Amino acid sequence: MLFLLSFIGLQIISGFKIPIEGDSGYYADLFLEVSKTNLRELFDIDIEKGFLVFFKILSFICDTPQGMIFWVSAIMNFLVLNYINKHSEIKWLSQVLYVTQMYFFNAMNLFRFVLACIILLYSNEYIIKRQFLRFAVICLIAASFHVSVLLYMILYFVAPLKINIRNIAIVAIPALVLMSSFTNVFDFVIQFHDRFSAYGVDGEFYQSAIANVLIAIESGLILVFCLVKNLRSKTGVDEFMKLGLWSLFISSIFALFAVRVMILIRFASLFSLISIIVIPNTIARAKTTPRSYWTWSFIFVFVTIIKTTIVLSYRPEWYFVVDKNLLHHI
Repeated sequence: MLFLLSFIGLQIISGFKIPIEGDSGYYADLFLEVSKTNLRELFDIDIEKGFLVFFKILSFICDTPQGMIFWVSAIMNFLVLNYINKHSEIKWLSQVLYVTQMYFFNAMNLFRFVLACIILLYSNEYIIKRQFLRFAVICLIAASFHVSVLLYMILYFVAPLKINIRNIAIVAIPALVLMSSFTNVFDFVIQFHDRFSAYGVDGEFYQSAIANVLIAIESGLILVFCLVKNLRSKTGVDEFMKLGLWSLFISSIFALFAVRVMILIRFASLFSLISIIVIPNTIARAKTTPRSYWTWSFIFVFVTIIKTTIVLSYRPEWYFVVDKNLLHHI
């Protein structure tokens, strides 16, 4: 019943969003183009081919951008809620965090990227089981929607490591060195590929230094909370939780360097989506009394609702929610 009610609620909000601004407007035009293009010419369109096939299949089900929005939203909402239903130990909190951590609102705009991220959630099972071929297949499917998500494959090699100071340093030090170099490399790349200039400090997609700093702080606080609570937990850290904690750790590194290079914020989101499971499961496993359970749940709900309200009301572009009238559709 909770699954059904949540699905209906999310679908009413996202399925009937008007695709008039930002990436949703672009995808509305792309959908019309794909629906009128024959199969021979389909792959001449310069975008990931899996997404083109996905749109072509949708064009046989609906023939309008609004219909496309409805079905894309339905697919994403179902996949997320199904994953929550299977893995979350506090399902209602996971569903709330999916909205208040802004993933839901990003999904209404960044179709390709969020679809790819959601698909990758289902690859986590094969990371835990150490089944690389199946994991790689899901990664390739996700990459056919947005090629950048191939970076997720590094989690396969990091997730088995025991969480301790030594292994954290082994992962963090090379990552920090590479990220430090990337900021300079990215400035160099912009000189030859102007399409990426929009993500630079002066680009139209740069959220602002303040926004990126806040994202980095938020990411770091969530990581510290989950690490401390799990390492102190009497139940220990199982393989799923270990994967989630490493994923949040990688996300925090990307969030830190996204302060300077905006494009890295997408990778922070890629690795942090699992937080909608990790945070509730951490609270569920670490609780000593019903009071602690409700206290931590209330804190996360209250703080994230306040953050979401502020962002959507005053600075929707910080989180790629560019439709400034979005609150009127809710």
